[in-house]
Amino acid sequence: MDNYNRIKKTLNSLQNNSIAIIFGSCKKKRNGDNFYYPFRQSSGFYYLTGIYYPDSLLVLEKDSSGKSNILLLIYEPSAREKIYAGYFPSPNDIKSKTKLFDEVEYLNNKTHHIILEKIKFYKHKYVYNEDDYYENMFFNDLRNYILKYNPFDLSDWLTKMRLIKTDDELDLIRKAIDITLDTLKNVAKNIQEGETERDLYALLHYNYLKEPDTFTSFEPIVATGKNAITLHYQQHNGKLKNGELLLIDTGAEYKGYAADITRVFPVNGHFSAQQLKVYNAVLEVQIEMIKKYKHGTTINELNIEADKLMCEQLVKLGLLNKKDCLLNENKIKYYYPHGLTHFLGLDVHDVGDKNTILKPGMILTCEPGLYIPEWEMGIRIEDDILITENEPVNLSEKIPKYYEDIEKLMIE
Repeated sequence: MDNYNRIKKTLNSLQNNSIAIIFGSCKKKRNGDNFYYPFRQSSGFYYLTGIYYPDSLLVLEKDSSGKSNILLLIYEPSAREKIYAGYFPSPNDIKSKTKLFDEVEYLNNKTHHIILEKIKFYKHKYVYNEDDYYENMFFNDLRNYILKYNPFDLSDWLTKMRLIKTDDELDLIRKAIDITLDTLKNVAKNIQEGETERDLYALLHYNYLKEPDTFTSFEPIVATGKNAITLHYQQHNGKLKNGELLLIDTGAEYKGYAADITRVFPVNGHFSAQQLKVYNAVLEVQIEMIKKYKHGTTINELNIEADKLMCEQLVKLGLLNKKDCLLNENKIKYYYPHGLTHFLGLDVHDVGDKNTILKPGMILTCEPGLYIPEWEMGIRIEDDILITENEPVNLSEKIPKYYEDIEKLMIE
């Protein structure tokens, strides 16, 4: 990643006589003296610095003449922590390894007070933080102090940069998708009557964690039968039954970048006639909607088009009548309660909103679904789509989704 240019662009966006404080994420206590693991860095901080160490802080300075200074402050471990946790990078380690920062220091009482004085000194203040509370007392004190000055928020600036993916970022997302493909192939071979959702949930994690620099981009959804009607089902206590469908919504996170894929599998290896009608209805909507992922449109516009197409399919399935498509959105949303898409990148629900105008280099999901309580059936099909100057590119097209390919995958 080109962190140097990202920081330089950010510095160039600041007024002269400015200071910007960019907060990374801190370790978070789980209970007692245990911390949540693995640690996940603030996406904005990681985007700028490439630094994944917890309790790190970036300070950008730009004096009245325009001269800049890039300072990284890192956590200072105690001697006891080094015994228990092992290696901690030193300021010299980071400075020599990254060649990105003018200064690297420990964040301690001395540097904490230096930063407080710097905040007072500069006329213009900027801040970026993703958390409302930090377990690091220095972080909380600095955050509360700079907020008294009503600083400019750098979130919009970082959003503009993060929305357009570089070639390096695209490569990382493609790698995350490839890992997800291999994982789903391995899991598909273990889908059979009598297995539990928890077994397959564990298998997903195993397949991700055995890959270097890889975790899950979000907690996987493994939902069989009527459990798939719950959009973000997390209990994973169901048992797979003959004749039911299994929905898996998952994605690898590779070097910080996310994939997000949903596929549906018949537990016995074959879709029933009714299941196939619903599955193909969802697939038809997805295929048509991917074609509409053009630069210049917005998520809001895509949602309107998807609702129209989905209502037509609901009429064909006999669940709604034609008047419902014109008069009653609530009836459509009873069976299709979520939106079509979200942005994808460092976060699985990445920066950008429903009114963001799509441009080449942006990546979004396409994930229509139908959830039919009367039939105890939930079907969602999700792919990751790259916006280009011409036709959209389905980055996850290698992951089987046509019913023949799904059935074939399960017996390979």
